[in-house]
Amino acid sequence: MVSCFEHVTHLHCSCRTAVHRGVLGWADGTIEEFDPVYLAIILRSFKLAGRTVLLTLPVCYPAAFWVARQPERMRDFCLFLITLPFFTSLIVRL
Repeated sequence: MVSCFEHVTHLHCSCRTAVHRGVLGWADGTIEEFDPVYLAIILRSFKLAGRTVLLTLPVCYPAAFWVARQPERMRDFCLFLITLPFFTSLIVRL
């Protein structure tokens, strides 16, 4: 709980802005014009994230349920196969 409070306080202090006619004033005194392209990029990113969740959920949830119901030896092997791609960068460096 304390850590969450610290993050919120840090975010609030670092992003204090004064908005006047489309101009943002950051905590360090820098004044920048708001560019709507950034908002479009953020919205596009959230749309892509939402589509990814909606497309992978019907495949991944039943697969996880199936893996959870396997005997322990088979379950461990399946979890190894599932997590193997996450170690690709480590394997390539070796």
